[in-house]
Amino acid sequence: MTEFLPQWINADADLVNMLEACFAANPDELTPQLALADMLAEREDPRECWVRAGCELWTVCRDLTPNPRDWDSDAARTIYDDATATDLGKRVMCLFGCLVWWFSHPEPGTMRDARLQASFQWAWWWALGFVLREQVSEARELAETAFRDADVASARTQAAAARAATEAARAATETRRLIELKQKGTSILATQHGELANAIQRAETIEMQTKLKRQEAETVSIKAMALGYQAQAIDSQLWMISFTELGRVHISGCNTPFGQQRSVISLLAEASQLDPKEDWLRVWGFAHIIWEICEPWVKRLAQL
Repeated sequence: MTEFLPQWINADADLVNMLEACFAANPDELTPQLALADMLAEREDPRECWVRAGCELWTVCRDLTPNPRDWDSDAARTIYDDATATDLGKRVMCLFGCLVWWFSHPEPGTMRDARLQASFQWAWWWALGFVLREQVSEARELAETAFRDADVASARTQAAAARAATEAARAATETRRLIELKQKGTSILATQHGELANAIQRAETIEMQTKLKRQEAETVSIKAMALGYQAQAIDSQLWMISFTELGRVHISGCNTPFGQQRSVISLLAEASQLDPKEDWLRVWGFAHIIWEICEPWVKRLAQL
């Protein structure tokens, strides 16, 4: 029998021995099968429930004809209600029905027929091993999927942790940079505030000096104007002195017509070089001298 067992069963010596005992036992005796269920229970093997379900299924089905179409509705309902409580139980029932139909003798008979009993016994254990193997494969696939999902989740968690660490480091760096900028800004503001205060003080000093210099300039200007007035007064005094002397010279030389003519021409020549707007006083003086010279002669001409 062992050459027909799946590899996962054949590798377990105790399980193989138990299955061989079950295979060799009388189908009406379920002691080896129940012992197998007890062994699986001691191992905490989930396949125990399917062994016990198979025993119950055998008990229900062994008195029925092998053709499921000949089963009455009550018996069929009892079998399906007990054996199909789960999806995997439905698969066991499906395999069981198909294999019983396949291995059944074409002639009418009962489950007590020796040939049919042997065929049915082999079919049932083969079906049970097939289903259990699929169950283990599915469990392995589920475990592998769970491990893969766990690896993916772990990788995602590590990536998220790395990103969080990177973001935290970046945030810390940015915080330090902002603190440094704040400190630099405070230092720069303090320096600029000091420079601004110094500049304001220098500007106030320059403004005060400018005011003082302006006052000094105004004082100098007033003094210059006073000196100008004094110079003009002195110039006027000097000119009046020179004018008086000039008039005295010209008038003293006007005793003859020739002297008078010469004095008038000389005065006119000197007066022609003056600007009437700026030197009006001198022009007036020359005119006065000329009149002083000419007045006696004009009076004489008037008496003739």
